[in-house]
Amino acid sequence: LAQEPVQEVDRVGGVVVLSGGGSWWMVGLQVLLVNAVAISLIATVVYRARREEDSTPVVIKTHVTEAPSVDQLTSLRHEFDLLRELDGRALPKARALVDRKPGLALVLEDVGGEPLTRWGRAGSPRPLLDVLRVARGALAGLAALHRHGVVHRDIGPQNILYDPERGEAHLVDLS
Repeated sequence: LAQEPVQEVDRVGGVVVLSGGGSWWMVGLQVLLVNAVAISLIATVVYRARREEDSTPVVIKTHVTEAPSVDQLTSLRHEFDLLRELDGRALPKARALVDRKPGLALVLEDVGGEPLTRWGRAGSPRPLLDVLRVARGALAGLAALHRHGVVHRDIGPQNILYDPERGEAHLVDLS
């Protein structure tokens, strides 16, 4: 994740808190190694983290490879620009696009929740109210995209996050 060495400074509830890491400090983040949330088709990995100055939860989306292609760089820039323009409560807000020489890191609001791909692992049917909330959130995200002429090219359970405690669903991964 970082170009410079990182060191473990604490363990909190099984989460390893790291410090260091060069460019991450430029945006005031401490990376919480929670395991990768997802790896996408354009060779990106998503990490959950907290901003150092106010402990705000964020998501960091960056390249898997050390030398990303022009297409991979363009894809992250495009997602950042789209999310800055769009006003949809069912889409995460873009916080920053950080130059990580030679790649980029997209810093997004952490909307919480888990991908729907994890729903099937529970083994029991979901309450109807949860299903309706997921549908409402996914459709609200799609409506916000379509109002701006944007088509989400990868709608699927891996790109819909649901937080049952808050009853909110969000559409993610516009790259």
